[in-house]
Amino acid sequence: KEGADVQRVMTELSQEDIITEAWGGDVPMVEISAKQNMHIDKLLDMLLLVADMNEDDIQADPNMPAVGTIIESHVDKSTGPVATVLVQAGTLHKGDKMVLNQEIYGKVRAMRDYNGNEIEHAGPSVPAQILGFKVAPQVGDVLDLTKAKKATKIDVKAKKSEQTGAQKHTLDLSQDDEKKAKTLNIVLRADVLGSLEAIIGSLDKIQHEDVGVKIIGKGLGNITEDDINKAEAGNGVLIGFNVKASDSAEDIMREKRIEMQRFEIIYDLIDWVNEQLESLLEHEIITTENGKMKIKGIFRTD
Repeated sequence: KEGADVQRVMTELSQEDIITEAWGGDVPMVEISAKQNMHIDKLLDMLLLVADMNEDDIQADPNMPAVGTIIESHVDKSTGPVATVLVQAGTLHKGDKMVLNQEIYGKVRAMRDYNGNEIEHAGPSVPAQILGFKVAPQVGDVLDLTKAKKATKIDVKAKKSEQTGAQKHTLDLSQDDEKKAKTLNIVLRADVLGSLEAIIGSLDKIQHEDVGVKIIGKGLGNITEDDINKAEAGNGVLIGFNVKASDSAEDIMREKRIEMQRFEIIYDLIDWVNEQLESLLEHEIITTENGKMKIKGIFRTD
């Protein structure tokens, strides 16, 4: 990356007691660039070397209840909530209860490997796409079946209400500024939670004293009639990221002449939002005085 300073990074790491081998510590470091395909082979060799040296400390127990991390989550229009979990310890079996945050999100109805093949179980280091969630989990949630006995059933209605944006999310507007600032009201829908969070995070960075963004609805999956009603009631715009509108929603949008903005790249979405915010700003007229003129006489000709 332009302006990158490896020595500065190493200095900052040392301030957190992370000393690299180059500075006499025990933390290996490899300078890489995926963009330039630089030293990727060295990174892989280093990972294998560290794994061999720490083999006794990093072995997972495949016989215990599964523990893993949700690395992808979305709502499929035909199968419902789907998530991919990376099992870190234990083994996940078909039919197991799925426990996240001390709540039971459902049972494993089916599992697929990275090739899309049906599997009956997934052991340590195995990524598995899981069907059977009653509600889509969030990326980063920990699946922990060791806490199944103390877990309670999830409140599906409350969780879905939270995810679909029943709780309004306001960005870039303090209580003092909200009355005077012009806002772009948005109903936002995305295909996966990771994208939704990334978009909201990018919108949160847009700051201006006169204009701002207000998310009046958000959620996963295709645009629904409820989203259209929210946009109409809040005088907002519909934005879909890698999603479409349902057939019934398409009909309502045509009837009410409501336009939906579709994007597949986050940067394009943010650029569009910036353009809309600029259009809300009042035009400023600047007069520059270049000089003065005095009329000393008028001569008329017939």
